[in-house]
Amino acid sequence: MPKLDLMFAHDMAHTDSTEMVKTAEVHGFRNAWVWDSTDVYDDYFVLSGIYAVNTSRIRIGPGVTNPRTRHPRVTANAMLTIHEISRGRAILGIGSGDHAVKTLGWRRATLSEMKEAVQIWREKFRQKGADIPIYAAIGGPMMDTFAFQYADGIIGGGGNTPESLRRAYQRIAARLKEAGRDIKKVPWLSMGMGCAISYDRREALDDARGPLARMLKGMIIDRPGTFPPALEHLRADAERVAKAYDYMKHMKSHVPHAELVTDALVEGLSVAGTPDEVLPKLKALWEEGKRLEAEEGADICFSVGPPGKGKKRSFDLFVQEILPHLN
Repeated sequence: MPKLDLMFAHDMAHTDSTEMVKTAEVHGFRNAWVWDSTDVYDDYFVLSGIYAVNTSRIRIGPGVTNPRTRHPRVTANAMLTIHEISRGRAILGIGSGDHAVKTLGWRRATLSEMKEAVQIWREKFRQKGADIPIYAAIGGPMMDTFAFQYADGIIGGGGNTPESLRRAYQRIAARLKEAGRDIKKVPWLSMGMGCAISYDRREALDDARGPLARMLKGMIIDRPGTFPPALEHLRADAERVAKAYDYMKHMKSHVPHAELVTDALVEGLSVAGTPDEVLPKLKALWEEGKRLEAEEGADICFSVGPPGKGKKRSFDLFVQEILPHLN
């Protein structure tokens, strides 16, 4: 059976996000990930401590931090502190840097910097006898190479359809095999269950526009050629969004670049709407995850990432209206 993780950017009352993490724990979620941000969102180090003292089972950590804006030894110290406060439930998610470095005008970490950082983290953890898993985000040639060779777990990919999930699984399994590793022994966190849910359909669609704006920038500018052929008639709309993207408002909805995202793009690329509209899509994704685990013995976890201003509303509705049907 696939597992579930909670992952979110923190721009809400900490009391609300703490309730979300506590609810996730009650319902068996495995990990709670908080984005690391330089300018845009609240600090995950502080928030992780709050969540740690308010929970007892769920693992807690950044999803993801990087070795550029936070020196690896600073991150090691923070993770060891979370480990101690949570009584052994810290988890570390890493990447080369996206908006956290972009808002500073800095470059991403190089492959050699990523390798050095992991060596530092593992040595510091070893010295303290702390078992802190290190997950790495994939999404580009360098981070793919790094993650498949060195990470304890993989973050990213999967898409929000059964077909895209299976394609991503096959690619990740093949890349791990090339690195001499077995996907059965490397947990994979798929991002496919990021969803905006509301009884007011318009409210849900508006919440979904921010993350989709970043996705469109990736498809149009960062990785040209990945825009879906079936949506070619919407390319001009996607290009307007991509060109207007502002990292100082990274992944936020209800901001100028997000307002350029049309309903047609949301409907074509996101999971957003009323519970009745969202359930069939997430149920189909869940069932494909079950099939992959049964056929391949993989360790698949879906990231539930509620976007926009209505994060808690979307998450509460996921737990109330969607989760009972995922069995």
